[in-house]
Amino acid sequence: IYYLSEQIGQRAGSTLSLLYFQDKDYLIKQIGDSRVYCFDGGALRQLTVDQTWCGQMVRKGMLTPEQAQNHRLRHALANALGASEELEIATQTGSAKRGGVFLVCSDGSYNELSARQMEEALKKAPAGQAVQRLLDQVLQGPAPDNASAAVCRLA
Repeated sequence: IYYLSEQIGQRAGSTLSLLYFQDKDYLIKQIGDSRVYCFDGGALRQLTVDQTWCGQMVRKGMLTPEQAQNHRLRHALANALGASEELEIATQTGSAKRGGVFLVCSDGSYNELSARQMEEALKKAPAGQAVQRLLDQVLQGPAPDNASAAVCRLA
């Protein structure tokens, strides 16, 4: 992406959130602000950290999460595929519980949904139906950004 940008003379970039399972363990690789969530019947947990300017300011205590949600730079990425020749890839690992549900989604999905809406969609529905419920809810609103989502329910 970086070299393509150089060739065409225009900036190009993308985010990436990759979720890989091996037995009960998972590996997440992330660049940008697409997110990975886990829902195990309790509360929805965000496993990734947004790599945005506002996210950095929240972590430094310079903005509150509420201020960041409405800030004019809330979509400004601090890290993205194609932003530079060198990649800064965040890596996380963990163990998954049987019956746990993982959601990987773009900001066009999570910005339009509350945690409660995501939890309700993920509760007991098969993965395919959960994704459809989430995207249907996103499309009921203004949906100003592209929205993508994938759901994995562990048996």
